[in-house]
Amino acid sequence: MRKLIILLALTVAAAIPSAAQIYVTDNCWQDSVEVYTIEWDKEHATEISGKLAFKLPMGEEVAVTELLTGNTQPRIAIDGKEYTISKYDLLLSEKNPEGTKDILGDTRKMKIHTAVGHFFASATPYWIISILFVIAALALYLGLKSASLRPLALRVIPAALLLATSLEVWAYSVWGSDIFWWCDPDHYGFFGSLFRVIPFALFVTFQLVSIKYYSWLLIGKEKSEEISWKPLFIGMAACIPAFIISVCLLAVSGIKGNTNLFISLAVFLIFLIGGLLYTGRKNTQILGKSNGIMFTIFAAVYFIGAIISIWGLILVLFKLIIQILMIIAAVFGVAFAFSSKSGDAPKQRLFYDKSGTAHITDVDRDTANRRIDERRENGNL
Repeated sequence: MRKLIILLALTVAAAIPSAAQIYVTDNCWQDSVEVYTIEWDKEHATEISGKLAFKLPMGEEVAVTELLTGNTQPRIAIDGKEYTISKYDLLLSEKNPEGTKDILGDTRKMKIHTAVGHFFASATPYWIISILFVIAALALYLGLKSASLRPLALRVIPAALLLATSLEVWAYSVWGSDIFWWCDPDHYGFFGSLFRVIPFALFVTFQLVSIKYYSWLLIGKEKSEEISWKPLFIGMAACIPAFIISVCLLAVSGIKGNTNLFISLAVFLIFLIGGLLYTGRKNTQILGKSNGIMFTIFAAVYFIGAIISIWGLILVLFKLIIQILMIIAAVFGVAFAFSSKSGDAPKQRLFYDKSGTAHITDVDRDTANRRIDERRENGNL
C-alpha cells in the first residue's frame, strides 16, 4: 500500500512539481527517525508535532505534501494518513523530477546528510585515529630501545600524529564537540560512556607526554632540556585572544567590516607565525637544520591535537559528573520518600527523558526532552 502511495505521489509531483516532493529518511546520528501525529496548539493557530506515532528506518521514502500551518515542519503522507517528522531527518530524493523545489531548504547541503557528516558520525575515523596513536606509541618505544630503529621512529611518530591530528581538526570543523559522541553519556548511558572514556584518557595522556619522550629520542635525555618549544606554545595560545582583542579595539576605534577582519587576521598570523619562526630558529641552532625543523613541526602538531583532545576529555568528564550527581540526587530522593513518617505517603516516582536519564520531577524531564529535541533539530546529538 505504501509503495502505491509513493508511486502516486511521484506521478503527481511529475505533473505539478510544487504539489509533492519525495524525500528519504536520513540522519547520520540515528538508526531510525520518529514520526508524529499532527495537532493544533492551544490558540488553534499553528500545527505542531503531537504524539509519537511510529518510527521509520533510514532510507525509507516518504511523500511531503506541504509544510504544517504556521510551522516549518513537513506534512507527510503514509498509508493514506498525514503525519509530521523533523525536517532534519529528511533528504530530497533523486527520484524527483529535475528542477523539483526542495521545500525544506537545501537538504543536500545540510552536514547531517553529507558524506563527510556521515563519515565523522561513524566509528571509522576514530578507529583510524586510535590506530595511528598506537603506531606512534609503538614507534616511540622501539626507537628508545633500539638505536637502529631510531631514525625510522623519528619520522613515523610525527607522521602518525600529524595524520591523527588532521583527522581530529577535520572532525571538529564538521561537528564541533559532537565528535566525542562515541563516549557521550547522552548517547551510551553512564557505564557505556565510562568504559569508553578510559582508553580515551590513555590516548590523551600519551599525547601530552609524547613531546617529552620525542625530544629524548631526537637529542637524548640529557640534552633535551636545551630544546625550545615554549615560544611556539605561547604564540599559538596567544593568537586567538590577540585576534579577539584586535577586533574589539578596532571596532571601538571605528574600523569595521573587511578592514577590521584583515588587520585582525594579520595580528593572528603575526603571533602564530612569529612563535613558529622563533622556535624553529632556536631549535635549528641547537639541533641543526633538519632536526630543528622536524621538532618544531612536531611541537605544532602536538599542541593542536592536545587542545582538541583535552577539550573533549573535559566535556565528557563533565557530562559524567552531571550524570553521577543526578544519580545521587535520585537515590537521595527515593531514600527520602521511603523514610517519610507518613504511612500513606506515595513512593518516589522517577521521570525518564528520551535519552533514558532519570529526573525527580516531570518538569525537569520535559525541560530535558525539549533540549534533546532542539539538539536534534540543529543536527546535533
